[in-house]
Amino acid sequence: MNPVTTDTEATSPQSGGSGLLGRYIDLGRVGPLLQSFSDSAGVASAVIDLDGHVLTAARWQPLCVEFHRRHPETLRRCIESDTSLAARMRVGDRAAVYTCLNGLTDAAAPIIVDGRHLANAFVGQFLTAPPDVDFFARQAERFGFDRESYLRALAQVPVLSKEKACAALEFIASSAGMLTDMGREGLMKEQAEQRLRRTLERLRKSVDAAVGALTHTVEMRDPYTAGHQERVSELSVAIGRKLALRSRSITSLRIAGLIHDLGKIAVPAEILSKPGALTEHEWRLLREHPETAFRILREMRFPGPVARIVRDHHERLDGSGYPRGITGEAVHVESRIIAVADVVEAMSSHRPYRPALGIGAALAEIQAGRDTTLDSQAVDACVDLFRRDGFAFSQAS
Repeated sequence: MNPVTTDTEATSPQSGGSGLLGRYIDLGRVGPLLQSFSDSAGVASAVIDLDGHVLTAARWQPLCVEFHRRHPETLRRCIESDTSLAARMRVGDRAAVYTCLNGLTDAAAPIIVDGRHLANAFVGQFLTAPPDVDFFARQAERFGFDRESYLRALAQVPVLSKEKACAALEFIASSAGMLTDMGREGLMKEQAEQRLRRTLERLRKSVDAAVGALTHTVEMRDPYTAGHQERVSELSVAIGRKLALRSRSITSLRIAGLIHDLGKIAVPAEILSKPGALTEHEWRLLREHPETAFRILREMRFPGPVARIVRDHHERLDGSGYPRGITGEAVHVESRIIAVADVVEAMSSHRPYRPALGIGAALAEIQAGRDTTLDSQAVDACVDLFRRDGFAFSQAS
């Protein structure tokens, strides 16, 4: 049994080549268990994958670490012993004992996850009878080892009684069973996470489809602002990222931006497309659109408080906004961001009642309202995006 590691790592838990097993089993939890057993029994232990990579190990014998591992031929023989055994073991085998090609005894038991043989649990680097000194002396000569040092290392190899060897075999079989159970639990957890990811992806696609339909509905009613919601969403997300908001808030910004004018479906089309100033009655009808959107959206399931963000996107810090006239921190941070993006997009785009005023005028407008009507951080982030970061709307106004 041979760890494919550096000499300084040979007596401590290892990692490398873990592949599928490492996905299902926390090997960091296994190392202390092996170490505890090896310290009490005086034998080496390990988990080794089917390619001969040692995933975690404890208490390697000097004969293996200082000699067998240092010579390419004896190293090959150790790996060949472990992998040949692995090739012979099958699902359902409890454990097997064998003599490695370098003359020491090992025992191994298969670790099975979902019917797949992924690795073996090992104990070994011991003898079950006094060593054949002549055999090991010839081996030292054959591979160029210093004879006296090699035989001193051989003398440190434990000779286990039949009872202790059986106990070691029972431990490794039990350990393999435990690791199999851990692997099964890890696999079940991974499968559950995969199902959750698939469910969330389906939910995301459903939400995106619903949002797209709602966006299209608004733009059919108000063709003069076609693309407005997409551009507000785009700028809002950029501001949110500039402010390092959490991913959930960014998602809420994207969705809320895309449907922030949904309530306009209840506003008469002639008001939406009117080229001149609105009357007081018309203005009151228009000011109701955030509340209308809230009533439509509040029963829908979104990743975040999208309905409330949409309702509050025309609120202002000083209470001069609508529909509720709330102030300061009572306004969602996402609503404050959309408020800034909404002003910038609207002023920089053409409207029935005026030509586009341009980005410069739009940025001057939000700076004039900084920390009075509009959130200062959102304003500063927006200005930086255009003036320092080169932000531009991806859709033409």
